[in-house]
Amino acid sequence: MSARKESNNLEANQTKQSSWVERISWGAGGFNDMLMNSIPALAMPIYAIALGVNPGLVGLAIALPRVTDALTDPVMGHISDNTRTRWGRRRPYIFVGAILMLLLYPLLWIAPQGLSENGLFLYFTIGLIVFYIANTIWNIPFQALGMELSDDYHERTTVQAVRGWFSNLMALGHGWLYPLCFVFNANEVIGVRYVGLIIGIALCLFGLPSALFCRERKTLSVRAEKVPLFKSMSSVLQNRPFLLLCLALTVGVCGSLLVSPMMMYTNIYYVFKGNKVAAGALVATAGTIGNIASMLCIPLGNKIAKRVGKRRAAMGVLVLLAIGKSSFWLTQNPAYPYLQVLSQIIVIPSMTILWMLIASMLADVCDLDELLTGRRREAIFGAVYQWVWKLGSSLAIVIGGVLLSWIGAKGKAGLNVLPDEVVFRMRIIFYTLPAFFILIGLVFMYYYPLTHKKVESIKRQLHERKCNSSVRVD
Repeated sequence: MSARKESNNLEANQTKQSSWVERISWGAGGFNDMLMNSIPALAMPIYAIALGVNPGLVGLAIALPRVTDALTDPVMGHISDNTRTRWGRRRPYIFVGAILMLLLYPLLWIAPQGLSENGLFLYFTIGLIVFYIANTIWNIPFQALGMELSDDYHERTTVQAVRGWFSNLMALGHGWLYPLCFVFNANEVIGVRYVGLIIGIALCLFGLPSALFCRERKTLSVRAEKVPLFKSMSSVLQNRPFLLLCLALTVGVCGSLLVSPMMMYTNIYYVFKGNKVAAGALVATAGTIGNIASMLCIPLGNKIAKRVGKRRAAMGVLVLLAIGKSSFWLTQNPAYPYLQVLSQIIVIPSMTILWMLIASMLADVCDLDELLTGRRREAIFGAVYQWVWKLGSSLAIVIGGVLLSWIGAKGKAGLNVLPDEVVFRMRIIFYTLPAFFILIGLVFMYYYPLTHKKVESIKRQLHERKCNSSVRVD
């Protein structure tokens, strides 16, 4: 009778629910999601257009740090999963990483005067490698902490929705970072130095709350035998639902990133005929309005996911994303330049909800892994997931830069005009290529197996295992 009572009590206490203080403290890190996007957003306008570095080299500079991430992300995940301190497995690294990002980010935009094209390339590349290591120290434990805040199928989506809301709040101003450079100085190369300092401070301020105000769940920190790094990574990569999530995200979203620099290029050289300030203002305005729509849509996306399940909701979002990307063919019109706001109202909310859903689904995958291995390994899963995403996104940026160079948009400082045939080829690629890759990602999402019913079954089995273990010990 005593054993049954203990088992029932353990069962009742298995669902971990986060407080709103924890959700908001962790979700504030969503600001950093968008702030990290400032690197590719500013790189092409500053290094390629203003400083005249070949866009292929700029894309390569952004991608090369991902080679180091191939090592540092899994290592950081392995270290965090196996750390035991009085402050927890995640929070010490989150704190240190936030401080390091403050110190290193501004240096990316203070290239010494007089450097050659190759010198600028090397400076930016080395700076990015060092900065991304600091970001890894913060980001991998941060991601893992978010997956630990709750073990409820639906509340996990709510936790990620809070983060998504903060991310989109930051995104309201993200599109204005390039125009802001001109506010500080008529020469954007000087102005970006002030913008870089502001971003560095913000990365620290929004990165610290999760280390200061979130409690780690000690019941999840099982003292198990340490597994070697490469053996741990191998088992992660053999997890079929995890691989399908990675492929759906990487192929689908990276197809969009492949042409992301062309958003600014097509507006500068097609819509505004060389007017960089007007193009920057339009891209920023469209992004701001799109992110307002995204913030309004996050609760709706959360509600739909609860009704139809995360997989079906993600598939629907991918379809909307493909439609939104293709719609630029109609809305990017020199006669009515701000018509493309309509496309962003579709694209940005779709991207936000997709990120929210996949992050929540990744926590479900960690439950399956615990059932199979008996270990909680959120950090290593998050690290491999981040590395796959970073590798895919970096390759997309490299290929995107090569595409710009191949079609004739080669870097030349002060260039205000591109030949009509170059602009036309750029537009064709910008309007069609993303939808092709997004639809491939949709196929991978279709075969993702962890439905609500399946996750609840996994959870019951985990509860039964823990209950039986407790009874045997007594």
